[in-house]
Amino acid sequence: MSLSSVIRRAFHLISCGIVGHITIESWLINNKEFKLPLILEASPDHVFVFETTINVPRPNPSTEWFLKLVLSGNALVEISGSGKWGYDEAHTYFPVAPGEHRVILRASPRSMFGYHVWSFEFKRALLIEASWSVIKTGLWLLQLAGLAKTLPRSSELYSEILKVLIDVTSELRLAPSPRQIALATILLYEGTTLFYRGSPDLYTTRRDLYKPYSDYVFLTGVYGIGILKGALQEPPGNYTSIEEALRVTKTIENKLVERLSLLREKYPKRGVLHIVGHSHIDAAWLWPRVESIEKVLRTFSTVVSLMKHYDFTYIQSSALYYKWVEERDPSLFEEIRRLVESGKWIIAGGMWVESDTNLITGESLARQFLYGQRYFKEKFGRLARIGFLPDSFGFSANLPQVLKKSSLRVFVTQKVMWSDTTEFPYHTFKWRGLDGTEIPVQVIVSSYEEPLTLSSLYRHWEKYKDKKRAPELIYTYGYSDGGGGPTREMLSYVELAEISPAVPTLRHLREDEYVNTLEKMASAAPVYTGEMYLEFHRGTYTTNLLIKELVARSERLLVTAELALSLLELYMGKEESWSVLKSLWEKLLFAEFHDVLPGSSIREVYVDVEEDLSEVIEVSRGVINRALGALGGGAGDYLLVLNPLPWSRGVLIRIPAERGSLENFECQELGDYNLVFVPVTTPSGVKTYRYTSTCKAGSGVEVIEREDGVTLKNNYVSVTVNSEGAISSLRVGQVDLLREPSVIMVHSDMPGVFDAWEVTSEFLERGEVLRASEKPRVVIKGTLLSCVEVVREYSASRIKQLICIEKNSPLIRINNYVVWREKSTLVKHWFKTSFAPLRAFYEVPFGVVERPTRMVTPWERARFEVPAVSWADFTSGDLGLAVIAPSRHGYSAQRDRFSLSLLRSPTFPNPWSDIGEYEFTYYLYPHRGDYEVAEVPRVALEATMDVYTSQASIETEFSLIAVQPPRILLSAFKKSEDGNGYVARLY
Repeated sequence: MSLSSVIRRAFHLISCGIVGHITIESWLINNKEFKLPLILEASPDHVFVFETTINVPRPNPSTEWFLKLVLSGNALVEISGSGKWGYDEAHTYFPVAPGEHRVILRASPRSMFGYHVWSFEFKRALLIEASWSVIKTGLWLLQLAGLAKTLPRSSELYSEILKVLIDVTSELRLAPSPRQIALATILLYEGTTLFYRGSPDLYTTRRDLYKPYSDYVFLTGVYGIGILKGALQEPPGNYTSIEEALRVTKTIENKLVERLSLLREKYPKRGVLHIVGHSHIDAAWLWPRVESIEKVLRTFSTVVSLMKHYDFTYIQSSALYYKWVEERDPSLFEEIRRLVESGKWIIAGGMWVESDTNLITGESLARQFLYGQRYFKEKFGRLARIGFLPDSFGFSANLPQVLKKSSLRVFVTQKVMWSDTTEFPYHTFKWRGLDGTEIPVQVIVSSYEEPLTLSSLYRHWEKYKDKKRAPELIYTYGYSDGGGGPTREMLSYVELAEISPAVPTLRHLREDEYVNTLEKMASAAPVYTGEMYLEFHRGTYTTNLLIKELVARSERLLVTAELALSLLELYMGKEESWSVLKSLWEKLLFAEFHDVLPGSSIREVYVDVEEDLSEVIEVSRGVINRALGALGGGAGDYLLVLNPLPWSRGVLIRIPAERGSLENFECQELGDYNLVFVPVTTPSGVKTYRYTSTCKAGSGVEVIEREDGVTLKNNYVSVTVNSEGAISSLRVGQVDLLREPSVIMVHSDMPGVFDAWEVTSEFLERGEVLRASEKPRVVIKGTLLSCVEVVREYSASRIKQLICIEKNSPLIRINNYVVWREKSTLVKHWFKTSFAPLRAFYEVPFGVVERPTRMVTPWERARFEVPAVSWADFTSGDLGLAVIAPSRHGYSAQRDRFSLSLLRSPTFPNPWSDIGEYEFTYYLYPHRGDYEVAEVPRVALEATMDVYTSQASIETEFSLIAVQPPRILLSAFKKSEDGNGYVARLY
């Protein structure tokens, strides 16, 4: 007898657990009756509400009724008296008590992973009576068969398990009817018939079930459906009764317990898995936010309902999701609150959403934890203690400090296992941040959405690197990304796993026990220092220019608005409302979710988020303007200037030409506006300056025009743009920092997988230089500001750059105006330096990291594209060239050359990505010394943190805070969340 014979007998047993069915054909939509099957044209955002009344007979003592649905999308299923459930590819049938019930389906055309075909199909609805104990035993046999298939055929354990299965099933004589076969196949396997992870299948391939028996699939389609419809008469066979099936089930269970206990003595359990249900739900990704809200409601409903039938624990991050539930289903929220109190539902992460950690400012990262933990404390009376970011695309070097300061005691992740070049060295370790803070870490070995099958448990432990020194490991199970969570089948496997050999001991994860255990194991674990760079998804540093530009603007404006409001309160002595700014922060934090800011979501997501961020920008500016208006007393003879930085600096400001200039300051006429240089501003404060009618220019920027190019010079730097539009010379004093002209290049960009996410190293070898399509020309010529215009054309696209320098600035500003129509392209600005060896330093949230430029080892070569928040510095120690680019985050550095990625235009999952008209700015900062000597972090803030002005009628000056020494920076000055005092966050 073979393993395949065992598998057939298991499917026979499952089918014999079916007793009967009732077809539910009639449903109401908007009080209009329809008969199933039903296909409706629908936009993907349409929500259908189906209603019907069902009468459920009293089942046999050993059976129960299930409501089975087959829809093309996903739905929230509410059964009066039997709870709420989420319908998705993995949850398609639901227990229902005897009696009359009202059933309401709130259905979306989108499947679990967002796929839809602009229509909705309601294919089937049945009540199926079945014995779950019979079905469960058949599933157990299939699980043991799956474990056997995982083992090497030559192993003794394989032979032993096969022998057990044969002994237990060899005498089975089961004969299910075609009707039972069809109903069993439909119950377990028939679901959403759209794409699941890219695989179209009539019967959805569920990872927590053994693949459907092909003979049964054929019989179900060809004959079973016809029998259920009454079109065919069932063959008059001698089929196994439910009583016989129950008797056989009891015999099999007793034999399995006995035989497996003997095997456990020979093959004892190894290690401990802390198992916990989970559903990673993307706040937006292949579906818009409105669908994510539905996914959260569906998934949370399923988990709460399952907890009424099974004893297990569940872990869920993201305070925003709980807020969605609180606002839309208070009774469900209250049930979750009680489960949190009991310890069965574990709040985790401590963040507003599971954000990106590479591309956002340190202040944004701090706010993720601040708002997340405060929400948890307010609503649940406790803080999250398990840091939880399983899917973010790498982890910045100072995250350990932020985690610890946010009251997280341990950190759990998984994504680092996706690296494409080298393998991450540990699964259990201590992670040391830039400041020396250490936090215990475990990496989820296989995936964050394991199916809790025996083979999965076995493989999970086999892959684990740190078995000897850290013999306990987290294991998360449940359908994820598009929601779903644990299934009835998964939870039915726990008892089998506990009695099976060769798989670890299982413990339902309890927060206190797990945290204490991990801390203890980590005390003797190796230390990993610095960032956890993901050798994958490198294109996300650049994809979707607009969203990154809006996020960067919003980050700067919000902290400025908070400073302005603080000034108003402290200077004017009256209390202001901060609730508007908090709501704006929440919109920004959503936009920083790890599939939104990186540019890897569908178009609909960005329509929503662009609207959100436009509101953040507009309202923040309104708060600033209102505060300045109040501080300045209204329009008059003065100009009030707000400097958000905690040190005095010189700034170039623009005022209407009819107002002339400011007293004693240099001025340059520029059409409808005049430029005025204000040499001294108040640190983190405001100061007024008197208007004067005269605009007087002094000496300053020098412009030299020649046939072969244009040179712009000031007391700090000179830059030459040659006739081809390239920056051919970049001098500090007499030293030219460029060995070759810097060029803009277009590279082919067609990764084999994950289009929006990936960029390959092909750009290191091939690309096309974009030369000026017309001769560069001076378009602004003055003593305070001069600019050269360079226009480049590429096929149907156009890039216009204004390369500018100011009199009193060491920076070269490059304004970009882009019309882009090309797909599958990567645009980079390349620089080749005259100094060596080249060292590369990059800003990360609340810190700076050095990354390799040698590119010799695989570990180094894997870092061919790396992220920075707003600046990177390339230096020999004596000389350096910094690039300041607040919304362009991707860099490449190799030996004596480096590049900034300007734009990439993938097709999947958003064909509109980076097609259109865009504006953005970056700066070049040539300097002597390294980044610390040149004070690159301060200069970058001066370049990116604008001053704000308002007309004023009174003379005033007020400073909130000044910070020294120069290496100390101010992240935010704001009112404390509890309203008791003010917070100055320094780093």
